[in-house]
Amino acid sequence: MVMIEIGRVIDINNGKATIKIERRSLCSKCTNNCQLAGSNHERKELEVKLDNVVAARKGQLVKLEIEEKSLVLSSIIVYIIPLIGLILGYFAGTGIAPDTVSEYREYFGIAGSLVLLLISFLCVRYLDRVIGRKGKFQPRLVEIVDESSWENGGE
Repeated sequence: MVMIEIGRVIDINNGKATIKIERRSLCSKCTNNCQLAGSNHERKELEVKLDNVVAARKGQLVKLEIEEKSLVLSSIIVYIIPLIGLILGYFAGTGIAPDTVSEYREYFGIAGSLVLLLISFLCVRYLDRVIGRKGKFQPRLVEIVDESSWENGGE
């Protein structure tokens, strides 16, 4: 399965298109003005640079696709690896604490958590660089979207 996003080309440079995507959560589809989401309903913009394989021009709407399994794997890397580092660091820290300072064992656990959390962030950064070179985790620019049909609710 693939996840589809629509974005607007804001710049073309050296065969690369810079595309602005409006990120939305489930709250963005809600018409209620609730206090949890605030006035912007969690909308944030994201810019990506992709190869302009569809010859899009500045200002055009384009469709982007990304494999769901790539999205899930990248989420696991970003969220689970630091969490595992945090937990393992605590147990490693309390495990290496000398018996003579058993009343401070918790401090060793906290220090171990912070150290392994930092190491896990460095691992995630390294994986980002290695995997990012392959392009598998990048969205693909697949087509130019007809703006009039998009405004009428179609794709």
